[in-house]
Amino acid sequence: MGMAKTIVASVGLNGVNRKDDVLTVQRLLNQVPASSGGPTVALKDDGISGPKTRAAIQAFQVKHFGFKGADSRVDPNGQTLAKLNTFDKSNVVPPPPPPPPPPVFPSSTRFVLHRMGSEPVIAGQDHQLFFHITDMVNGLIGVYWLQPSGRPMTTQQPPATFKGTSSAFTTKGPEVINKLGGAAAWFSSEVNGLVSSRLVLNLPSGAVQFSIPHHLIGPGGMVSSSKGPFPGNASTAIAGDLRFVKMG
Repeated sequence: MGMAKTIVASVGLNGVNRKDDVLTVQRLLNQVPASSGGPTVALKDDGISGPKTRAAIQAFQVKHFGFKGADSRVDPNGQTLAKLNTFDKSNVVPPPPPPPPPPVFPSSTRFVLHRMGSEPVIAGQDHQLFFHITDMVNGLIGVYWLQPSGRPMTTQQPPATFKGTSSAFTTKGPEVINKLGGAAAWFSSEVNGLVSSRLVLNLPSGAVQFSIPHHLIGPGGMVSSSKGPFPGNASTAIAGDLRFVKMG
């Protein structure tokens, strides 16, 4: 709330009727709807406590306090002034403006993904799951984090620069750089000694999958024929959701 209006001395019948005080009361009365005891015809803001001003004070008092509380005078710190202030529109602080709408970015079907880290093999720690995606048509960049199922959203900040190698992918329909999030999975597998990894993204326009040059560490260690129970064949994955973090 803003500051309530005050007067120095009484206004109205048998009041001191300082001009500034009378103006304050007249302006307060003029903000009161007639249905709430305000004047049916607006008072003239002249600072003169004439019969119309005194009658308006009395009508307001009768409405809110009954005849016993209607003395046709407004006193400093009295109930009439306090009630008048509840109708003062300048005493109401307007609500803050709504936040600006999020920017609307153009769409594209051509993107390039970089992993933010440079490790050839990762362990799935939070700082190793950031991705940097570039919209190759519009030159826009979004930063994403792969949230493994059952793990809370990371509180870590992405690296200032990305170091990983890139992988290009094409979507099945137009997509927007900050709307690429959703269900995702990162797979690494080894077949006959050859290790490969791929990322699967479930996008609004349809699922896409593409190879990436970074491999995961599995439950038995690295994806390696020497570590798995079946020599020459092993696999591991991180499944969850790709979460938009910020524009790059």
